[in-house]
Amino acid sequence: MVPAEIRWTAACRAKAGGKYSGSNKLGQIIPIDSRLSESLELVQAKAFLADGELTDSHFYIWDLLSVNDTDLRAEPYEIRYVHLTQHFRGVSEALRVCETAMTTKAKRDFAKKMRDANAEGFVCKNRNAAYAGGRAGQHFKCKFVVTASFIVGAKPEKKAADGHRSIAVYLVDDNRRRFMGTVGVPDRYPLPKEGQMVEVQYCS
Repeated sequence: MVPAEIRWTAACRAKAGGKYSGSNKLGQIIPIDSRLSESLELVQAKAFLADGELTDSHFYIWDLLSVNDTDLRAEPYEIRYVHLTQHFRGVSEALRVCETAMTTKAKRDFAKKMRDANAEGFVCKNRNAAYAGGRAGQHFKCKFVVTASFIVGAKPEKKAADGHRSIAVYLVDDNRRRFMGTVGVPDRYPLPKEGQMVEVQYCS
């Protein structure tokens, strides 16, 4: 299990000339911060391709696809993770290897740790699976969520024409309806009408 607070993924590669490049999940090349490049120079490998989240000054890494002349994508995740920790853990404060729990007790402790830290959730990955990009059915995001009942009401004026397929939800406070926000409604569901009660699931 690894933390699930992921905004977008990126890969970083060390090339023969010592230069680095990143790419987002759309395959677009993105710039690498100079401070991060300095940290990548400390990695004891001639070349590598890593998967994770790239921010302005940190690289949160959860998978290693290749290192030097070895393609690891066909290896099980638990083997790739061993190579990842060997090459990246403790190298620099800017390079953060995502924590992974393998045993039942470690998983329970990790889930509690994430909950106590008010994290969005965690990701469960198949430890025996080869690497596959995108939604390949080998990892699942588990979010900490709660549900609550709300009354559907009119959208405030500033939200009325926002172009989103959403509804405004209200709670009753001292016999008066209080606007709590807007909630997106997936296309597969009909839009509830004003006055209806709805169950809303959200991150705790």
